[in-house]
Amino acid sequence: MNKGRHKLLMATKKTYQIKARFNKKDFDLVLYKACQAGLKPAVFVAQAATSVTLKEPLTKEMLLDIKKLVKIGVNLNQIALKINSNPQYLCQEQLQREINNLSILRQQLLLKLTND
Repeated sequence: MNKGRHKLLMATKKTYQIKARFNKKDFDLVLYKACQAGLKPAVFVAQAATSVTLKEPLTKEMLLDIKKLVKIGVNLNQIALKINSNPQYLCQEQLQREINNLSILRQQLLLKLTND
């Protein structure tokens, strides 16, 4: 009769180790979260690292589109400020131009997202 712990299969045996350094705040947070999950800190970190889904970084083109959206938003806010401070202020042309810009950019972004 074999006594003791049974041997793990090579596929399940964990033989590789990665060391990580944390500052005090992050280390305490890892310990707290591991405790909340009922896991040892090493197991918690391993599970967190292997279950995370990475997102693709933004391309230069996407960053330019975001900057365009920000500019349009700034313009719309300035128009709204002028209207709120002076109800007689007529800015229908500016407002319509920015709405058109926003609509065009929205369509372009939707095309890019559906083509990818």
